[in-house]
Amino acid sequence: MTTISAKSSDKKAFLISKPLQLLVALCIAQEKKFIDRADFIIIDAFAKSKQVADSLSTNFQTMQKPVYFSTRGAALNHICKNRYSTLFVDCDVGLKNFIIFRLLKIINPELSVNVYEEGLGTYRFNLYYGFKKICMDFFGVGVYFGSSSNVDNIYVYQVDEYIACVPKNGHKAKQISTVLSDFLHKNLSELMRVFKFSGFETSPSDISCCSVYLSSWELDKRFLKNFGTFAGDLFCKPHPHIKEIPKLNSNVRLIDASVPAELLIAGLLSSYETVTIYHHGTSAQRYIKSKRVNFIEIMNVE
Repeated sequence: MTTISAKSSDKKAFLISKPLQLLVALCIAQEKKFIDRADFIIIDAFAKSKQVADSLSTNFQTMQKPVYFSTRGAALNHICKNRYSTLFVDCDVGLKNFIIFRLLKIINPELSVNVYEEGLGTYRFNLYYGFKKICMDFFGVGVYFGSSSNVDNIYVYQVDEYIACVPKNGHKAKQISTVLSDFLHKNLSELMRVFKFSGFETSPSDISCCSVYLSSWELDKRFLKNFGTFAGDLFCKPHPHIKEIPKLNSNVRLIDASVPAELLIAGLLSSYETVTIYHHGTSAQRYIKSKRVNFIEIMNVE
């Protein structure tokens, strides 16, 4: 039986449920230079999450120690028992998260809860509306990222943008200084090992351009049918929460769903002069800044 110690340790932990969150967590861990390695608590919420957790055991070892759980509940139970001093969480929005983090703080009053950037959603202020939003906000329930009364800080890449979206919460905003695209470039080989991404097969002919379809939570079969006729090398990267992939057009190469879009694009830029990304509103365009990459939202494709 596991016992709960009376005093918090100085250990840090990151709750991770998406590949992008793992990249951001690595950036923060590198920047903070924690005395002890942070626990990277990986939840089985994306494709091949167990495999990724296993790979972290032999990569980025100076920054983190991976801990894998098949459910969010099991991960939260682990956090409760280990009494971390600082917890970085993927989301604090909603009543369920409010109750969970309030209980964690009651059990461990010294716990500091911090939200960290996880994509476009971090900057959204329209998650709730009307009277429901007013009531939730009044009682300290998170109505946007970082707004829960249980949260001490929110770590973001664009502090000014976050403050503009949620000015009353601006005092919690902390800057992530490690640029994600730079981190990808400097650690490309190690990140490819983490995600078991061995690269991609390019055409034998001298093709200088490629196109990538980044799916949303479901594959757009109608778009994929047209996508198969596009010029250049073609790649399909399903959303990380998609675990079963249907058969694709023979000339469309499938990229594993667990590979972060940002890592894929960084890899493609090393092989192609231009990369065109077709998407449903991807967060990747926030982090990949290159004149050689063109992002096109599918709703704008005729």
